[in-house]
Amino acid sequence: MDTGFIASNGFAVGSVPSAPGASLAQRGACPSVTRFHERACASLKTFETATRVPARLIPAGEMRQLPPLFHEACRKARSMSDSAIRCARWHSAMRESAGGSDGLLRAVCEQGLLTAAVPLRARDFPIGLVEFGPLPGGACSASEAALELSGPLLRELEREACAAFDLNLQTFPEPVRRAIAFLESHFTSRLDLAAVARGAALSPGHFSKVFRASTGRSVAEYLAWVRVNRACEQLVAKPHARISEIAMDCGFDSIPHFNRQFRKLTGRSPGGFRADQLHKERVRRG
Repeated sequence: MDTGFIASNGFAVGSVPSAPGASLAQRGACPSVTRFHERACASLKTFETATRVPARLIPAGEMRQLPPLFHEACRKARSMSDSAIRCARWHSAMRESAGGSDGLLRAVCEQGLLTAAVPLRARDFPIGLVEFGPLPGGACSASEAALELSGPLLRELEREACAAFDLNLQTFPEPVRRAIAFLESHFTSRLDLAAVARGAALSPGHFSKVFRASTGRSVAEYLAWVRVNRACEQLVAKPHARISEIAMDCGFDSIPHFNRQFRKLTGRSPGGFRADQLHKERVRRG
């Protein structure tokens, strides 16, 4: 099942908003993730040069912070405040829908420009979006033909992402692996850094540094990922359960906090996520 989960091993390094131009290395990502991101950006630049189709990788966690690319028609329209607001909302909705899609999602904005996006996954974990466009002419044959050329590129990026994902997991130190096992078995409890550090047999200060260096995120950020990940499973497995009940069962002590963490890590609301996944299940079953 396509669950829309966020990878736990350093790919979703944008969970703490950072400057759009900052590199993954500057934000504490693991070397294998940094190298993947650099290769992916270079491949997309080559594709853009060859096809004249704007293309870029948006890491998971940056979909809400990174501004969209604009065509000249968009820039003129955005000079009017109402158009600017509508344009920003359209791009935000486009990215949210693309994050849960099974393939290349195409959409035409009110300026008649075509934008497309597809989630990039490693072992079923979304690590970001590849965004194409905007392209003039809307969904005309020329624009569609240009997008069709992206197939081999996307397959290669996914292969490289899987390789980086696997390499990254293998390089975690033993205390970090113990801590991850502890978090994943005690996520419903109230946990603090000291408790997790004891499970890893390290002092809190040293453990915090080792954990962040390995995973690219803090213990609190990782714990939020574990809880949201389980909530994603439960939202689909228990379609009639109240969202508030699922939030509490997954370790969250307040609904607003759950909603904020869920949207930050998946780019979507819990209710929207559940509706999309259940719709996909009905379509698969015919």
